[in-house]
Formats: sequence, C-alpha cells, structure tokens
Amino acid sequence: MDLPCLAKVISYDKLKRNYKQYQDKRGLLKEYDAFLADLRIYKMLPECLGNEFYTHKKYPAPIKVHNLESPDALKALLNSATSSAQFM
Repeated sequence: MDLPCLAKVISYDKLKRNYKQYQDKRGLLKEYDAFLADLRIYKMLPECLGNEFYTHKKYPAPIKVHNLESPDALKALLNSATSSAQFM
C-alpha cells in the first residue's frame, strides 16, 4: 500500500530498544514533523519517549488502527490523520 504521507512505521518494541539514549530520541524528534500512535499503546508512550517529545509539543496523535475492515479504510484513516490539526 502506497501512502505518501507516511514516512516510517516503528513498532513499540523497536522504539524502546533503538531509542533509549537522549540523543536518539532527539534525532527522531527532529527527523519527523508529526507522529501517530495506535490507541492501544498511546498511554505507554510518555514513558518510552521521555520529556523531550512533550516539552517540544510533539504529542503523538492517537488513532484507532485495529478492527479496520479493509486496507482502503486504513489508508483513509492515515490520510485524514496526517492532514488534520491537533490541539492540546
């Protein structure tokens, strides 16, 4: 499935394993403009991402990815999530 708005998908385990150091988290923060997170792991992300994301106001946007009926529904969900604005 081709999604031009989506640059990279990182699993939670990979995020915890590969982005432990402060410099790694800061590099991830600077590399991407927006972050999306599945609703099932959204509450676990502050511990994993650390203060750096939240002090720079780059909160991951929660989206419900599970129980989608088709790949087209996933594509529509991701495109609408990336084209919308977030207010906290």
